[in-house]
Amino acid sequence: MKKDDDNDLKRWKGRGAVTPFQRKLARHALGLPNDRKQSYRNRYYSAKEGEAASAWADLVAQGLAARDDAQATNVCFYLTGSGALAALDPGESLDREDFSAVVQSNRGDAA
Repeated sequence: MKKDDDNDLKRWKGRGAVTPFQRKLARHALGLPNDRKQSYRNRYYSAKEGEAASAWADLVAQGLAARDDAQATNVCFYLTGSGALAALDPGESLDREDFSAVVQSNRGDAA
């Protein structure tokens, strides 16, 4: 078993205990990695029960994500601004269309 197995808790840029599996889900929600090194979405659809839903529920509890239960069978999870910033690797950025306030405040612009 690898030392950083998905069952081991790790610190996610100081944002609380987040597993490698949760970070993988968050990056998938942003459409990362990709050649542009920029997010192009902010959503992750999951069944209402199961491993992914449980992982996302923990991110919601930590303030790194939000959920939308509008659909009957699925739930849609979104990263908060702080969750999205924490999921980025060095050299990656957030798309202004999905995170305009976060991109502006991260650059020091007025929101």
